[in-house]
Amino acid sequence: MSKNNNLNELNSILFETLRGVQDGTIDAQRANAVQSLGNTIINGAKTLLQAHKQSKATMAPAFFALPEPSAHHLLDNGKSPAEAFVAMKGYISIAQCRAVLGERAYTDELAAFKKNHNIANRM
Repeated sequence: MSKNNNLNELNSILFETLRGVQDGTIDAQRANAVQSLGNTIINGAKTLLQAHKQSKATMAPAFFALPEPSAHHLLDNGKSPAEAFVAMKGYISIAQCRAVLGERAYTDELAAFKKNHNIANRM
């Protein structure tokens, strides 16, 4: 068993427990304990997801074990280079990114992002 502490790992544990119950290697009391803990973790994940939605963040928390989109994926799905850059940095908007980084740093980092991702000629 790995120690990733994410929803993929929880799913693995729950299915291992189910198989253990089916083949008789795990008793009902232990399975109920695993199920109860699983429900607690899932309820915590629901709360985390609600907070994530409220924050309007562009990247999912690692707990959900979702792959982060690449710059090219974002660009191929209609994002401008600036929007892709901002999303990859984890900001909600271009304005927020500019305010946090400052105009000079934003411009410099965006130019480096375009160069590093070979997207200087897009939009």
